[in-house]
Amino acid sequence: MIYEDLVFEKEDFKNKNFAEDEFYSCVFKDVNFEKSDFEGSNFEACSFEDCNFNLTNFNQTKLNEVTFRVCVFRGINFSEISLFGQEFNIEDSLLEFAVFYNMKLSKKTFKNSKIIESNFSNCNLKEIDFSFCDFEKTKFSSCLIEKSDFRGSNNLGIDILSNKIIKTKIGRFEASELLKQFGFWVE
Repeated sequence: MIYEDLVFEKEDFKNKNFAEDEFYSCVFKDVNFEKSDFEGSNFEACSFEDCNFNLTNFNQTKLNEVTFRVCVFRGINFSEISLFGQEFNIEDSLLEFAVFYNMKLSKKTFKNSKIIESNFSNCNLKEIDFSFCDFEKTKFSSCLIEKSDFRGSNNLGIDILSNKIIKTKIGRFEASELLKQFGFWVE
């Protein structure tokens, strides 16, 4: 099914099957997508605000020019998103138990989000805005982190020996947190 130039507000699409559906220039506000299936779907120039994506299936979903604001993502494997559609930004959102494995992410925003007990492994993270994020129990391992911004972030769990870090910005507070791995306390 094709949806174009529509506004969905205060809808409950729990367990809904949107597999292979196409969405163009749609707006979603306060929509529950818990356990919904977007497998093979295509979203272009869409925005999501205050939406729930608990255990939603994004396998082979294409996200082109898509923004998510004040959304909740629990148990989402972002690694399953189509490699041909990764133009998305996430702001002011909660990502819990999220998986980013072997992904090449460039020029994305996760600004001011809580990223809890999530995993970034074997990723290329180039020019990612992680500013003011809270990374409680989130791990970065075997990643290339280049020209990204972590200023103002909390609980930054980056092992600087197991990741390659190039021209990435962090503030003084974040620097002192990273140095604790080596027994340094910055005063």
